[in-house]
Amino acid sequence: MEKHFCDNCGSQMFSYNSTRPGVIHLRAGVLEQKELVEPIMNQFTNSKIPSTPLNPDLPAHPKMPV
Repeated sequence: MEKHFCDNCGSQMFSYNSTRPGVIHLRAGVLEQKELVEPIMNQFTNSKIPSTPLNPDLPAHPKMPV
């Protein structure tokens, strides 16, 4: 896993894992055009806080899906 951070504030911007070539995990918060983000799954549902809304129409995974 390799993580990349903002040089100005230190926030994580994106990461990638050598075991998943061609996949970049981009933090949605770094985007200015939020309407471009369309979730495809609920992930890490076993550790979500109770106030976090989930879309019941999307697949749910308690941990990282394989």
